[in-house]
Amino acid sequence: MIIIISILAGVMIFFLILLVIAYMRKGRGSVTSRMRTLSGEEAAPARQPQKESKLVGGMLNLVKKLAPKIEKTQSASRMEELDLKLQRANLPILGSEFLALIAISSAITFGYAALLTLEILPALIAAAAIVLSAILYVNIRVATRKKRFLNQLSDTLSMTANAMRAGFSFTQAIELISREMDDPMGTEFGRVIKDLQIGISLENALEGMAKRVDSRDFDLLVTAVLIQRQVGGSLADILDSISGTISDRIRLRREVMTLTAQGRYSGYVLSCLPAAIGIALWHNAPDIFNPILTTFWGHVAIGIAVVLVLVGYFVMQWIVDIKL
Repeated sequence: MIIIISILAGVMIFFLILLVIAYMRKGRGSVTSRMRTLSGEEAAPARQPQKESKLVGGMLNLVKKLAPKIEKTQSASRMEELDLKLQRANLPILGSEFLALIAISSAITFGYAALLTLEILPALIAAAAIVLSAILYVNIRVATRKKRFLNQLSDTLSMTANAMRAGFSFTQAIELISREMDDPMGTEFGRVIKDLQIGISLENALEGMAKRVDSRDFDLLVTAVLIQRQVGGSLADILDSISGTISDRIRLRREVMTLTAQGRYSGYVLSCLPAAIGIALWHNAPDIFNPILTTFWGHVAIGIAVVLVLVGYFVMQWIVDIKL
């Protein structure tokens, strides 16, 4: 119970600092508005003072001081990959700041659990749980956002084709999408529009968006636009054709997910079953189960069981993971 309380406290600290950073950066103006302000086209809006507690302010200062030091210990390619992953999760935070936030949260959790239990192993388990929770949170956000993007893609292509037939240019069409479509489609095309406004070419802006969304279906759109700009042709007809292809791929993907649902959920149930049985034995027959928790060979057995469960889970997920 103490370990669970420590983990919950660490998770709360992690999300509290993350939300404060996101809130503070959300209030910043866009790149375009800042450039216009510097060029004198419009007056800079008065920034409202942001109130924050001393504890939160101290945490933020610690993150800012620790982030550059962590960045120096990591390779540039790894940090770029982490920055890109956080962009895919739509988290307004740098990779170095994310690592600093994990380090601070896990350190606080480790100290809190060590003071409560006076043992190192439970504190290490609690700190490791914070790291895994942060990674899992980002991965879930990336997967959820990618799924929503794919569900919006077919409608987006149809809207773009209809707008171009009505007389819009491709740039005007994607600007319309950025205003009318919900996140993530509207947000990502909004970034494309901002890139165009600061002088980035359409090809580079679309390629940057393709890298952020990491979708093979969207790569079809980018390839079609790039080829059409080089050789000409009716882009509206091309987008209609791609829209039909993507709709078929989405339908096929859903059918595959339905057919493999039994295997996926079997992996979930079988992975959770040993832990559930262990908790039930510990609660109903502690005299029988306590030797597993208190002896060396009991710890070895638990370690072997955890490894075998993880191996079985990943093997089952690998079997049902059909790439389309």
